[in-house]
Amino acid sequence: MSESYQRPSIAATDFTADDGAVIEYGNRWGMATKPDEAYGRVSHPERFAGLHAVADALLGHLRANYGCVIEEGLALVPQQGGMGNQEVTSVRAVRITPSTPDAAPLIFEYLDFPSVQVHAGLLHAAPAPTCGCDACDETLDTAADELERVVLAVAAGEYKEWFTGGFSPALHMSITFPGGSSSSAGPLRFSSLPRERIKAARAVFKTLPGGWRPWPARAVSPH
Repeated sequence: MSESYQRPSIAATDFTADDGAVIEYGNRWGMATKPDEAYGRVSHPERFAGLHAVADALLGHLRANYGCVIEEGLALVPQQGGMGNQEVTSVRAVRITPSTPDAAPLIFEYLDFPSVQVHAGLLHAAPAPTCGCDACDETLDTAADELERVVLAVAAGEYKEWFTGGFSPALHMSITFPGGSSSSAGPLRFSSLPRERIKAARAVFKTLPGGWRPWPARAVSPH
């Protein structure tokens, strides 16, 4: 985690089940088997509302520490193709573009779930929470941890997207988090992505054989 980034203070809130008992999110099931119905149920999605404040703090951190340009508007949300989740609506979108073209841009998409999806680079997106269903039992803290790790790793230049060819072309992604842990995905089939996004990304990825570079530090004005 970047030493200069501070997560905003978010007041803890208790949420209760139908019987009035406080739900211990993050440890809801313990050693018990998760009931099948929990996979399709989302109780108290409002517990993730603080993610919008976390996204605001991350944007402020990036603006203060890196050379970048910020734009805002729902038209900035990339066209994904496919059906998507018709029950979730974008309420705000902010694109932050580093001042060097070999560093990955980020788009913060605020959703009314409430949740945040970060579009990193050209073709990948990371949702927070990853899944809000009762079975997955995510908490605000775990979702915020993942959101922060992704954004700060991208700014540090620890992010890569690439294609492999052959008979069945595929799209890949890897990201290394502070502390050395890493995540990767691939091959991801991209038939649902708009052709123009794929074509543009192919051209850019050829110029980035080592992956996206670190964001440039913000220039300090002389006194």
